[in-house]
Parts: sequence; C-alpha cells; structure tokens
Amino acid sequence: MTPRTFRNLARCISFRRVWNLLLVGASFQLSARRKRSVVWGRPYTLTIEPTNRCNLKCPECPSGNGAMVRPLGMMDFDRFAAIVDEVHTDVFYLQLFFQGEPFINNRLTDMIAYARARRMYVAVSTNAHFLRREVVDGLLRAGLDRLIVSIDGLTQEVYEEYRVSGSLAKVHEALAHLDAARHAF
Repeated sequence: MTPRTFRNLARCISFRRVWNLLLVGASFQLSARRKRSVVWGRPYTLTIEPTNRCNLKCPECPSGNGAMVRPLGMMDFDRFAAIVDEVHTDVFYLQLFFQGEPFINNRLTDMIAYARARRMYVAVSTNAHFLRREVVDGLLRAGLDRLIVSIDGLTQEVYEEYRVSGSLAKVHEALAHLDAARHAF
C-alpha cells in the first residue's frame, strides 16, 4: 500500500465506521459458528452504477453484448446525493461502476467530489475511452481515490477480441495524459 493510498483510506476513518465494521465482522463470525444468520451493522461498502450504458460491445458483458434485461439508464445526481447522504456515516468504500462505462454519465466527477466531501473512499473502473484532458482534470480536482483501467491485450488485435469497438491507442493516449496531469497536479 502506498503512503498516498494509506492517507486516503485513513481520511475515511471515523468511530462510527470502525464500530460498524466491527459489528459486521462479529456478526459474520457468530453466523459461521452458530450456522445461522446473525446480522449486525450496516454495509461498509457500496456500489452505485452511474450508468449501465457502454460505448463498447464486449462479449462477456451484458451491457455490451445486448443481454441486459433491465432498461438502460443514467443515475440522476440528486438521487445519487440522497443515497450517499443516507449511508455515508457507515459506508467508507464507494465503487462507482458496475456493468456500464461510468464516464458516460456527465455528472461522474460531481458524484466523486460529493462522496469525497462525505469522507468516502471512491473507486471507478473504466475502459478509458472517455478520459479526455478536461475529464482527467475534473477527476484530479474531485479527488478520486482509485482509478481502475481495464486493458485486455497488448496489441490492438488481441485487445479488440474482448474490448470490441475499442481502441488501444486511445487508451494509451488517455493513460499518458493521466500520468502527466497527475504529476503536474
């Protein structure tokens, strides 16, 4: 764990969150011993999907391959804020991704900043196709804690077998800009 990651995680610690984590851990242990469910505490991690839409056609993903049975949609910022306001005292780790490309939601950096202001550790996973200069600058200002970039191949030929319609060159360009911007920030 890098010192920066440690500082970012430490920023999220509160008595209530630690107590909640202890309750969840104790209920898990008790459930295992008694062989019946005991539920104490509230979830300490949460996944919110900013959108279930995607720009790629990955064969393994329900969003990309057209197998998704729920309607395509976009998370409204006010709804997001209401959820965060309800859970932020117990939840310290927030994932802003699931089956869509989070950067399709134009309010993603606002969501990150909102959750960070409530001392939540925020992670986003992306295919990096939307990491333009202004988006990267917005990410840095918002204070994103962890960015996961999905790259499935080292050549365009191999990459596009899984990331159908994707451009490995575009991902490399985005990562180069991200690296330069991060060091200049």
